[in-house]
Amino acid sequence: MADLVWLLVRNNNSFLVKRNGVQFTSEPNNITNTNSFKYSGLANDKAIGIIPNNSSPSSKKAKGVTVVNKKTKTASYKPAKGINKVNLTKGVRKSAKSFINSYTKVDYRPDLRKV
Repeated sequence: MADLVWLLVRNNNSFLVKRNGVQFTSEPNNITNTNSFKYSGLANDKAIGIIPNNSSPSSKKAKGVTVVNKKTKTASYKPAKGINKVNLTKGVRKSAKSFINSYTKVDYRPDLRKV
């Protein structure tokens, strides 16, 4: 199913950005913003996205990142409920370690460990 979706959206979608012969994408849950099947947030059933929390230097409420991932079972027939958001508001090192432990080591997407 994911291969068919990728064949349909790889050259024509609203998130595609083509400049100077290079294709990038601005789709949600695409960590590297490259137009490839491996990192695609639209075609993959298990997609992960990282969104920085907007924070000013004076406020401490909105620091850290938000990790967004697709729920594999409900994402296909209930798109609104198919997304899980987790706020990581620790430090940079602790947030990165928590992200690695929760997503790459439990076999959710081990291929994204280098990213």
